[in-house]
Amino acid sequence: MITQLCKEIEHALKRQMNTPKDFEFLRSRIFARQHIYISTTTLMRIWGYVDEGVEPRTSTLNIMSQFLGYSNWEEFQRNANMPKELQSSPVLNRRLCVDKSL
Repeated sequence: MITQLCKEIEHALKRQMNTPKDFEFLRSRIFARQHIYISTTTLMRIWGYVDEGVEPRTSTLNIMSQFLGYSNWEEFQRNANMPKELQSSPVLNRRLCVDKSL
């Protein structure tokens, strides 16, 4: 399931996480969107770029799931198990455009 989360993040960014610079880019994007820091090393561990045999914390998985527009890791997991046609479409932008006539 974590692998699927990583793939969805790469798809959303249109960028694969292959080098330390890629993980620094992701870290900066998470901070820009959510104002939360996740260390580059933590991200590298989650992707398997650095193998230290440590399981990620649920709080870290929550942040990554929220980056994709889910409310938390649990919601991501529930949605990932649904057929594609029933999955909700995560929102990747916090801006709301409202017509002035409203």
